[in-house]
Amino acid sequence: MKKYLLPLFLALSSIHGDYIWKNGQLIDFKKEPWLPMQDHYNDVLKAHDESQWLKLIENGVVIINHYKNSPFVDETRFLVAKAFCEINDYARAHDALGQYLNYTVTPKHYEEVMEMKLKLAAAFEDGEIKNLVGLPGIPHWIDPKKEAISLYEEVASALPTSRLAEQAIMGRAGLEIKLKDYKLAIATSESFLRKYAKSSLAPQAFENIGLCHLRLVQDEFLDPDLLSLAEMNYKKFVDQFPSHPKLESIKNNLIEMKELFASNLLTTARYYKKVKKYGASNFYLKKISELYPETDSATVALNALSEAK
Repeated sequence: MKKYLLPLFLALSSIHGDYIWKNGQLIDFKKEPWLPMQDHYNDVLKAHDESQWLKLIENGVVIINHYKNSPFVDETRFLVAKAFCEINDYARAHDALGQYLNYTVTPKHYEEVMEMKLKLAAAFEDGEIKNLVGLPGIPHWIDPKKEAISLYEEVASALPTSRLAEQAIMGRAGLEIKLKDYKLAIATSESFLRKYAKSSLAPQAFENIGLCHLRLVQDEFLDPDLLSLAEMNYKKFVDQFPSHPKLESIKNNLIEMKELFASNLLTTARYYKKVKKYGASNFYLKKISELYPETDSATVALNALSEAK
Protein backbone atom coordinates (compact mmCIF):
# COMPACT_ATOMS: atom_id res chain seq x y z
CA MET A 1 0.00 0.00 0.00
CA LYS A 2 2.86 2.39 0.85
CA LYS A 3 4.19 2.31 -2.69
CA TYR A 4 1.00 4.05 -3.84
CA LEU A 5 1.13 6.86 -1.27
CA LEU A 6 3.84 8.96 -2.94
CA PRO A 7 2.24 8.98 -6.40
CA LEU A 8 -1.11 9.78 -4.80
CA PHE A 9 0.41 12.62 -2.79
CA LEU A 10 2.15 14.00 -5.86
CA ALA A 11 -1.00 13.81 -7.95
CA LEU A 12 -3.00 15.69 -5.32
CA SER A 13 -0.22 18.23 -4.83
CA SER A 14 -0.04 18.82 -8.57
CA ILE A 15 -3.76 19.60 -8.62
CA HIS A 16 -3.30 22.21 -5.90
CA GLY A 17 -0.49 23.83 -7.84
CA ASP A 18 2.49 23.41 -5.43
CA TYR A 19 4.23 20.61 -7.29
CA ILE A 20 4.59 19.23 -10.76
CA TRP A 21 5.46 15.60 -11.41
CA LYS A 22 6.70 14.85 -14.92
CA ASN A 23 8.78 12.00 -16.28
CA GLY A 24 9.82 10.85 -12.82
CA GLN A 25 10.91 14.33 -11.75
CA LEU A 26 9.40 16.39 -8.96
CA ILE A 27 9.41 20.18 -9.10
CA ASP A 28 8.50 22.13 -5.98
CA PHE A 29 6.96 25.44 -7.02
CA LYS A 30 7.76 26.96 -3.60
CA LYS A 31 11.39 25.90 -3.48
CA GLU A 32 13.87 28.42 -2.06
CA PRO A 33 16.72 29.70 -4.27
CA TRP A 34 19.83 27.49 -4.20
CA LEU A 35 21.90 29.71 -6.53
CA PRO A 36 22.42 33.44 -7.01
CA MET A 37 19.66 35.00 -9.07
CA GLN A 38 21.89 35.53 -12.14
CA ASP A 39 22.85 31.86 -12.11
CA HIS A 40 19.19 30.81 -11.98
CA TYR A 41 18.50 33.03 -14.98
CA ASN A 42 21.50 31.66 -16.86
CA ASP A 43 20.16 28.17 -16.23
CA VAL A 44 16.76 29.27 -17.57
CA LEU A 45 18.36 30.49 -20.81
CA LYS A 46 20.54 27.39 -21.13
CA ALA A 47 17.57 25.09 -20.51
CA HIS A 48 15.60 26.93 -23.16
CA ASP A 49 18.38 26.55 -25.72
CA GLU A 50 18.64 22.84 -24.92
CA SER A 51 14.85 22.27 -24.71
CA GLN A 52 15.17 21.09 -21.10
CA TRP A 53 11.74 22.33 -20.18
CA LEU A 54 11.50 20.93 -16.65
CA LYS A 55 14.85 22.43 -15.70
CA LEU A 56 13.69 25.74 -17.14
CA ILE A 57 10.51 25.63 -15.05
CA GLU A 58 12.38 24.69 -11.89
CA ASN A 59 14.74 27.66 -12.16
CA GLY A 60 12.13 29.98 -13.60
CA VAL A 61 9.64 29.67 -10.77
CA VAL A 62 12.39 30.54 -8.30
CA ILE A 63 13.01 33.83 -10.13
CA ILE A 64 9.29 34.56 -10.41
CA ASN A 65 8.63 33.82 -6.73
CA HIS A 66 11.72 35.37 -5.14
CA TYR A 67 13.02 38.03 -7.52
CA LYS A 68 9.90 39.89 -8.60
CA ASN A 69 11.80 43.14 -9.17
CA SER A 70 14.48 41.54 -11.31
CA PRO A 71 14.91 42.93 -14.85
CA PHE A 72 14.81 39.30 -15.99
CA VAL A 73 11.47 38.35 -14.46
CA ASP A 74 9.32 39.34 -17.46
CA GLU A 75 11.38 37.24 -19.85
CA THR A 76 11.36 34.41 -17.33
CA ARG A 77 7.56 34.47 -17.09
CA PHE A 78 7.32 34.14 -20.85
CA LEU A 79 9.85 31.30 -21.02
CA VAL A 80 8.13 29.41 -18.18
CA ALA A 81 4.80 29.72 -20.00
CA LYS A 82 6.45 28.42 -23.15
CA ALA A 83 7.95 25.51 -21.23
CA PHE A 84 4.57 24.50 -19.83
CA CYS A 85 3.19 24.65 -23.37
CA GLU A 86 6.02 22.44 -24.62
CA ILE A 87 5.33 19.73 -22.03
CA ASN A 88 1.58 19.96 -22.80
CA ASP A 89 0.71 21.19 -19.31
CA TYR A 90 -1.95 23.42 -20.81
CA ALA A 91 -3.61 24.49 -17.57
CA ARG A 92 -0.40 25.92 -16.12
CA ALA A 93 0.60 27.33 -19.52
CA HIS A 94 -2.72 29.19 -19.60
CA ASP A 95 -2.13 30.68 -16.16
CA ALA A 96 1.51 31.51 -16.87
CA LEU A 97 0.61 33.36 -20.08
CA GLY A 98 -1.98 35.32 -18.13
CA GLN A 99 0.65 36.32 -15.57
CA TYR A 100 3.06 37.37 -18.30
CA LEU A 101 0.46 39.67 -19.90
CA ASN A 102 -0.79 41.00 -16.56
CA TYR A 103 2.62 41.88 -15.10
CA THR A 104 4.53 42.96 -18.21
CA VAL A 105 4.02 46.57 -19.24
CA THR A 106 5.16 46.16 -22.85
CA PRO A 107 5.24 42.42 -23.63
CA LYS A 108 7.73 41.96 -26.46
CA HIS A 109 6.51 38.41 -27.10
CA TYR A 110 2.88 39.44 -27.61
CA GLU A 111 2.39 37.70 -30.95
CA GLU A 112 4.09 34.53 -29.70
CA VAL A 113 1.80 34.59 -26.67
CA MET A 114 -1.25 34.75 -28.92
CA GLU A 115 0.14 31.90 -30.98
CA MET A 116 0.46 29.82 -27.82
CA LYS A 117 -3.06 30.79 -26.76
CA LEU A 118 -4.26 29.49 -30.11
CA LYS A 119 -2.53 26.19 -29.34
CA LEU A 120 -4.17 26.15 -25.90
CA ALA A 121 -7.58 26.78 -27.45
CA ALA A 122 -7.15 23.72 -29.66
CA ALA A 123 -6.08 21.68 -26.63
CA PHE A 124 -9.05 22.79 -24.53
CA GLU A 125 -11.31 22.08 -27.50
CA ASP A 126 -10.08 18.49 -27.40
CA GLY A 127 -10.99 18.23 -23.72
CA GLU A 128 -7.96 19.42 -21.77
CA ILE A 129 -9.29 20.82 -18.48
CA LYS A 130 -8.08 23.99 -16.88
CA ASN A 131 -7.93 23.74 -13.09
CA LEU A 132 -8.62 26.93 -11.19
CA VAL A 133 -7.70 26.79 -7.52
CA GLY A 134 -9.88 28.92 -5.32
CA LEU A 135 -10.12 28.01 -1.65
CA PRO A 136 -7.21 25.86 -0.43
CA GLY A 137 -7.73 22.28 -1.46
CA ILE A 138 -10.87 22.93 -3.49
CA PRO A 139 -10.44 22.68 -7.27
CA HIS A 140 -12.95 24.57 -9.41
CA TRP A 141 -13.54 23.21 -12.91
CA ILE A 142 -14.63 25.14 -15.94
CA ASP A 143 -15.94 23.88 -19.26
CA PRO A 144 -12.83 23.47 -21.47
CA LYS A 145 -14.80 24.08 -24.66
CA LYS A 146 -16.13 27.39 -23.35
CA GLU A 147 -12.58 28.26 -22.40
CA ALA A 148 -11.50 27.41 -25.94
CA ILE A 149 -14.09 29.77 -27.43
CA SER A 150 -12.93 32.49 -25.04
CA LEU A 151 -9.33 31.98 -26.17
CA TYR A 152 -10.30 32.03 -29.84
CA GLU A 153 -12.13 35.32 -29.26
CA GLU A 154 -9.16 36.77 -27.38
CA VAL A 155 -6.69 35.97 -30.16
CA ALA A 156 -9.02 37.30 -32.87
CA SER A 157 -9.50 40.57 -30.97
CA ALA A 158 -5.85 40.97 -30.05
CA LEU A 159 -4.44 40.71 -33.58
CA PRO A 160 -7.40 41.35 -35.91
CA THR A 161 -5.35 41.77 -39.10
CA SER A 162 -3.10 38.77 -38.57
CA ARG A 163 -3.10 35.21 -39.80
CA LEU A 164 -3.61 34.15 -36.18
CA ALA A 165 -6.94 36.00 -36.09
CA GLU A 166 -8.08 34.14 -39.19
CA GLN A 167 -7.12 30.82 -37.60
CA ALA A 168 -8.82 31.78 -34.35
CA ILE A 169 -12.15 32.69 -35.98
CA MET A 170 -12.15 29.52 -38.04
CA GLY A 171 -11.21 27.53 -34.95
CA ARG A 172 -14.19 29.02 -33.15
CA ALA A 173 -16.52 28.19 -36.07
CA GLY A 174 -15.26 24.61 -36.12
CA LEU A 175 -15.86 24.25 -32.39
CA GLU A 176 -19.37 25.70 -32.71
CA ILE A 177 -20.08 23.01 -35.29
CA LYS A 178 -18.81 20.34 -32.88
CA LEU A 179 -21.12 21.80 -30.23
CA LYS A 180 -24.01 21.64 -32.77
CA ASP A 181 -24.55 25.37 -32.50
CA TYR A 182 -25.05 25.53 -36.25
CA LYS A 183 -26.71 28.94 -36.51
CA LEU A 184 -23.89 30.53 -34.54
CA ALA A 185 -21.31 28.69 -36.67
CA ILE A 186 -22.96 30.07 -39.81
CA ALA A 187 -22.83 33.60 -38.38
CA THR A 188 -19.17 33.18 -37.41
CA SER A 189 -18.24 31.82 -40.85
CA GLU A 190 -20.17 34.55 -42.68
CA SER A 191 -18.46 37.17 -40.52
CA PHE A 192 -15.13 35.62 -41.45
CA LEU A 193 -15.91 35.88 -45.17
CA ARG A 194 -16.83 39.54 -44.80
CA LYS A 195 -13.53 40.32 -43.07
CA TYR A 196 -11.16 37.94 -44.83
CA ALA A 197 -12.67 37.26 -48.25
CA LYS A 198 -9.25 36.66 -49.81
CA SER A 199 -7.93 34.42 -47.04
CA SER A 200 -6.73 30.92 -47.86
CA LEU A 201 -9.16 29.80 -45.14
CA ALA A 202 -12.18 31.28 -46.96
CA PRO A 203 -13.02 27.94 -48.67
CA GLN A 204 -13.29 26.36 -45.22
CA ALA A 205 -15.78 29.06 -44.22
CA PHE A 206 -17.93 28.25 -47.26
CA GLU A 207 -17.75 24.55 -46.41
CA ASN A 208 -18.76 25.30 -42.80
CA ILE A 209 -21.81 27.21 -43.96
CA GLY A 210 -22.97 24.47 -46.33
CA LEU A 211 -22.45 21.78 -43.71
CA CYS A 212 -24.41 23.76 -41.11
CA HIS A 213 -27.33 24.24 -43.51
CA LEU A 214 -27.37 20.48 -44.02
CA ARG A 215 -27.22 19.74 -40.29
CA LEU A 216 -30.05 22.17 -39.54
CA VAL A 217 -32.29 20.46 -42.08
CA GLN A 218 -31.32 17.04 -40.75
CA ASP A 219 -31.85 17.94 -37.11
CA GLU A 220 -34.83 20.32 -37.26
CA PHE A 221 -37.18 20.45 -40.24
CA LEU A 222 -37.21 20.78 -44.02
CA ASP A 223 -36.99 24.54 -44.37
CA PRO A 224 -36.90 25.54 -48.07
CA ASP A 225 -35.25 28.83 -47.12
CA LEU A 226 -32.25 26.88 -45.84
CA LEU A 227 -32.02 25.05 -49.13
CA SER A 228 -32.07 28.37 -51.00
CA LEU A 229 -29.31 29.70 -48.75
CA ALA A 230 -27.27 26.56 -49.30
CA GLU A 231 -27.62 26.91 -53.07
CA MET A 232 -26.52 30.55 -52.85
CA ASN A 233 -23.53 29.53 -50.75
CA TYR A 234 -22.56 26.92 -53.36
CA LYS A 235 -22.91 29.37 -56.26
CA LYS A 236 -20.76 31.96 -54.48
CA PHE A 237 -18.11 29.32 -53.87
CA VAL A 238 -18.13 28.22 -57.51
CA ASP A 239 -17.76 31.85 -58.62
CA GLN A 240 -14.79 32.47 -56.34
CA PHE A 241 -13.10 29.06 -56.27
CA PRO A 242 -14.18 27.17 -59.44
CA SER A 243 -11.42 24.56 -59.19
CA HIS A 244 -10.87 24.31 -55.44
CA PRO A 245 -10.63 20.80 -53.89
CA LYS A 246 -13.46 21.63 -51.47
CA LEU A 247 -15.88 22.12 -54.34
CA GLU A 248 -16.85 18.45 -54.38
CA SER A 249 -17.47 18.39 -50.63
CA ILE A 250 -19.69 21.48 -50.73
CA LYS A 251 -21.57 20.12 -53.73
CA ASN A 252 -22.09 16.74 -52.05
CA ASN A 253 -23.49 18.42 -48.93
CA LEU A 254 -25.91 20.36 -51.12
CA ILE A 255 -27.01 17.22 -52.96
CA GLU A 256 -27.47 15.40 -49.63
CA MET A 257 -29.62 18.29 -48.50
CA LYS A 258 -31.69 18.13 -51.68
CA GLU A 259 -32.05 14.39 -51.19
CA LEU A 260 -33.88 15.05 -47.93
CA PHE A 261 -36.42 17.25 -49.71
CA ALA A 262 -36.72 14.85 -52.64
CA SER A 263 -37.16 11.85 -50.35
CA ASN A 264 -39.95 13.65 -48.54
CA LEU A 265 -41.78 14.25 -51.84
CA LEU A 266 -41.16 10.63 -52.84
CA THR A 267 -42.86 9.50 -49.65
CA THR A 268 -45.83 11.69 -50.54
CA ALA A 269 -45.95 10.29 -54.10
CA ARG A 270 -45.94 6.74 -52.77
CA TYR A 271 -48.76 7.55 -50.36
CA TYR A 272 -50.97 8.84 -53.19
CA LYS A 273 -50.16 5.78 -55.27
CA LYS A 274 -51.12 3.57 -52.34
CA VAL A 275 -54.53 5.25 -52.06
CA LYS A 276 -54.84 4.99 -55.87
CA LYS A 277 -54.68 8.71 -56.56
CA TYR A 278 -52.31 8.23 -59.47
CA GLY A 279 -52.58 11.75 -60.84
CA ALA A 280 -51.41 13.25 -57.58
CA SER A 281 -48.69 10.61 -57.30
CA ASN A 282 -47.37 11.41 -60.77
CA PHE A 283 -47.47 15.12 -59.99
CA TYR A 284 -45.06 14.67 -57.08
CA LEU A 285 -42.86 12.28 -59.06
CA LYS A 286 -42.47 14.92 -61.76
CA LYS A 287 -41.74 17.59 -59.15
CA ILE A 288 -38.89 15.48 -57.79
CA SER A 289 -37.31 15.03 -61.21
CA GLU A 290 -37.67 18.74 -62.01
CA LEU A 291 -36.52 20.23 -58.69
CA TYR A 292 -33.88 17.73 -57.57
CA PRO A 293 -32.52 15.98 -60.68
CA GLU A 294 -29.14 15.19 -59.05
CA THR A 295 -30.65 13.03 -56.33
CA ASP A 296 -31.18 9.28 -56.05
CA SER A 297 -34.87 9.98 -55.39
CA ALA A 298 -35.10 11.64 -58.81
CA THR A 299 -33.85 8.42 -60.43
CA VAL A 300 -36.48 6.44 -58.53
CA ALA A 301 -39.16 8.96 -59.52
CA LEU A 302 -38.26 8.78 -63.22
CA ASN A 303 -38.36 4.98 -63.12
CA ALA A 304 -41.76 5.09 -61.43
CA LEU A 305 -43.07 7.47 -64.08
CA SER A 306 -41.83 5.17 -66.84
CA GLU A 307 -43.60 2.22 -65.27
CA ALA A 308 -46.81 4.23 -64.96
CA LYS A 309 -47.03 4.81 -68.72
